[in-house]
Order: sequence, then C-alpha cells, then structure tokens
Amino acid sequence: MSHGTRIAVGSSAVYLFFGLSGYWIYQMYVHKYSKTRSPFFTYMVSRLWRLLPVFLLINTSAILVDIFYQHRSVFAGNWMSKLHFIVSNTMLLGYDSLPSKPLVPAWSLDLEM
Repeated sequence: MSHGTRIAVGSSAVYLFFGLSGYWIYQMYVHKYSKTRSPFFTYMVSRLWRLLPVFLLINTSAILVDIFYQHRSVFAGNWMSKLHFIVSNTMLLGYDSLPSKPLVPAWSLDLEM
C-alpha cells in the first residue's frame, strides 16, 4: 500500500497525522512537562529516551544491509556530508535532509522534533 494516489490522499493523511501528533504533544507538554523545573529540556530528554534506542537499532541494521547486502557506500561526499550523515543517523536531527536515508520512514521523526 502506498500514500500516493491520483487524488493526493497520502499527503492529506500525513498532514492529519502531524496535526493529531502535534495536538497530543501539546497536551502532554501542558499537563506533564510544563510542571517541571526545565520543561523543554525534560520533554526533549524524554522524547529521545523513547525514540533513540529503537531508532539506533533499526537504523544501524538498515545501514549494515546497505553496506553488506546492497554494496552501497553510505559515506559519500565531503567531510560535511559525512558529518551530517553521522549526526543525523545517531541523533535524528537533520535526517529528513539526508540525500540517502537508510531508514526512509524516519524522516517524520526528524520533522516532529
């Protein structure tokens, strides 16, 4: 199944997901994180603790498949490209702007952050 159709149902579904996700994050922030001493920091640490372990495991597996099974070079480009690749694949920040994404659906996690 794909998000792409002639009537652009996929983009509407993605926008609806981001709207609902944003609403849920707002509700959690107001009722849980805003009561802490450092709300934004607490929210970011909590989010990273929930997402990073699974992301790192699956993303590392995808990178290994790219290298050993599909024989693709994941470290192409200059040193800035390599640094961008390493940071994005370990911390999720900037993942959507990578030219090659080992774990394609993870772009949404970057945008939500």
